[in-house]
Amino acid sequence: GLVDAVNLLEAENYRVEALDLAQDAIVPSDADVVIIAGAETPLFDAEVDALQDYFTRRSGLLVLLEPETEPGLEDLFENWGIEPVDRFIIDPAGDAVGLDPTTTLVQS
Repeated sequence: GLVDAVNLLEAENYRVEALDLAQDAIVPSDADVVIIAGAETPLFDAEVDALQDYFTRRSGLLVLLEPETEPGLEDLFENWGIEPVDRFIIDPAGDAVGLDPTTTLVQS
C-alpha cells in the first residue's frame, strides 16, 4: 500500500513528508509532487486553495480517489479539464498472486 510506495520512493533518494494543509494551508516551495491518496471527506476551502496555488507554480500533483467519494476537488478538476468517473480497475494479475482482483499490480 502507501507505506510500500513511500519506502520505494525513499529507496530512490526521494524525501517523502506528510503535508497537513488543514493546519498550514501552503505547499512548500520545494515540493516536487503532492499526492492526495484516498481522501474520503471533502477538503477544506483553504486546502483546495493551497493546491490551486501550488498547481499554478508547479505541475506535480497525483490524486488517488476511491470510487464514490467526494473529496471536494470538483472545481479544481474542472479548471484542469479533468472529469473523474466512478470506475474500478480489475487486474487479473492481482487475483493470480492471491490478492483481490481490484488490486492492480504495477511493475517497472
